[in-house]
Amino acid sequence: MSNLYKSKLVYLVIFIIIVSTFAYFNYDSFINGPEVIIPGNYPVGTRISLYKDLPPDFPVELILENASLNYSGTVAVPGDKTKTTVSYVSSKSLKDLAVMYENVLKTNDWNISKKTVSQTIAVFLAGKTNQKIILTISSLKDKGVMVTFQYEK
Repeated sequence: MSNLYKSKLVYLVIFIIIVSTFAYFNYDSFINGPEVIIPGNYPVGTRISLYKDLPPDFPVELILENASLNYSGTVAVPGDKTKTTVSYVSSKSLKDLAVMYENVLKTNDWNISKKTVSQTIAVFLAGKTNQKIILTISSLKDKGVMVTFQYEK
């Protein structure tokens, strides 16, 4: 056997060992997804779900920007309402977002019960039928504006 052939064979064996080791240690998380640890203060049967996109049943008329989501998840407690949180970072100004979302809420028949707007944060509490939402818009230092929806149905 030539030295070139032997070295290729050694590299192939090393590669197979590395891939096998990686697959062995990551198989469970690959098949079952990442483990979500439920804190002890949740009742038995609580279901926490994380999403890449909007969770099911989230009022899609509320998301206006085509931004990637920082967080999207639900907490479903047996016998209670499902609580959903969705957030993203926007490049728009806090003032522009506050005006935009106030109009969106009103246009889509959400009744705004409380509204607070300052230079660094805006908070809207709104509801319709059996749904409630808390919309928080807050400035991030040199990183844009964080928009967070806390939705309950």
